Amino acid sequence: SHVRFIDSSGIGVMVRAKKYAPRRGACVRFAGASPVVRNVLRLSKLESFLLDDAS
Repeated sequence: SHVRFIDSSGIGVMVRAKKYAPRRGACVRFAGASPVVRNVLRLSKLESFLLDDAS
């Protein structure tokens, strides 16, 4: 929730972490995104994929 900016590099890291974690028996969860970050993810059509608390 303290992250106030995210660019394509940050989104890429989040997508890779979410994608590859199950292969290692892990689970990655992102929650509490700031409104700015949530809006970027919404515009990128990744909000529901990346955020556990997407509504």
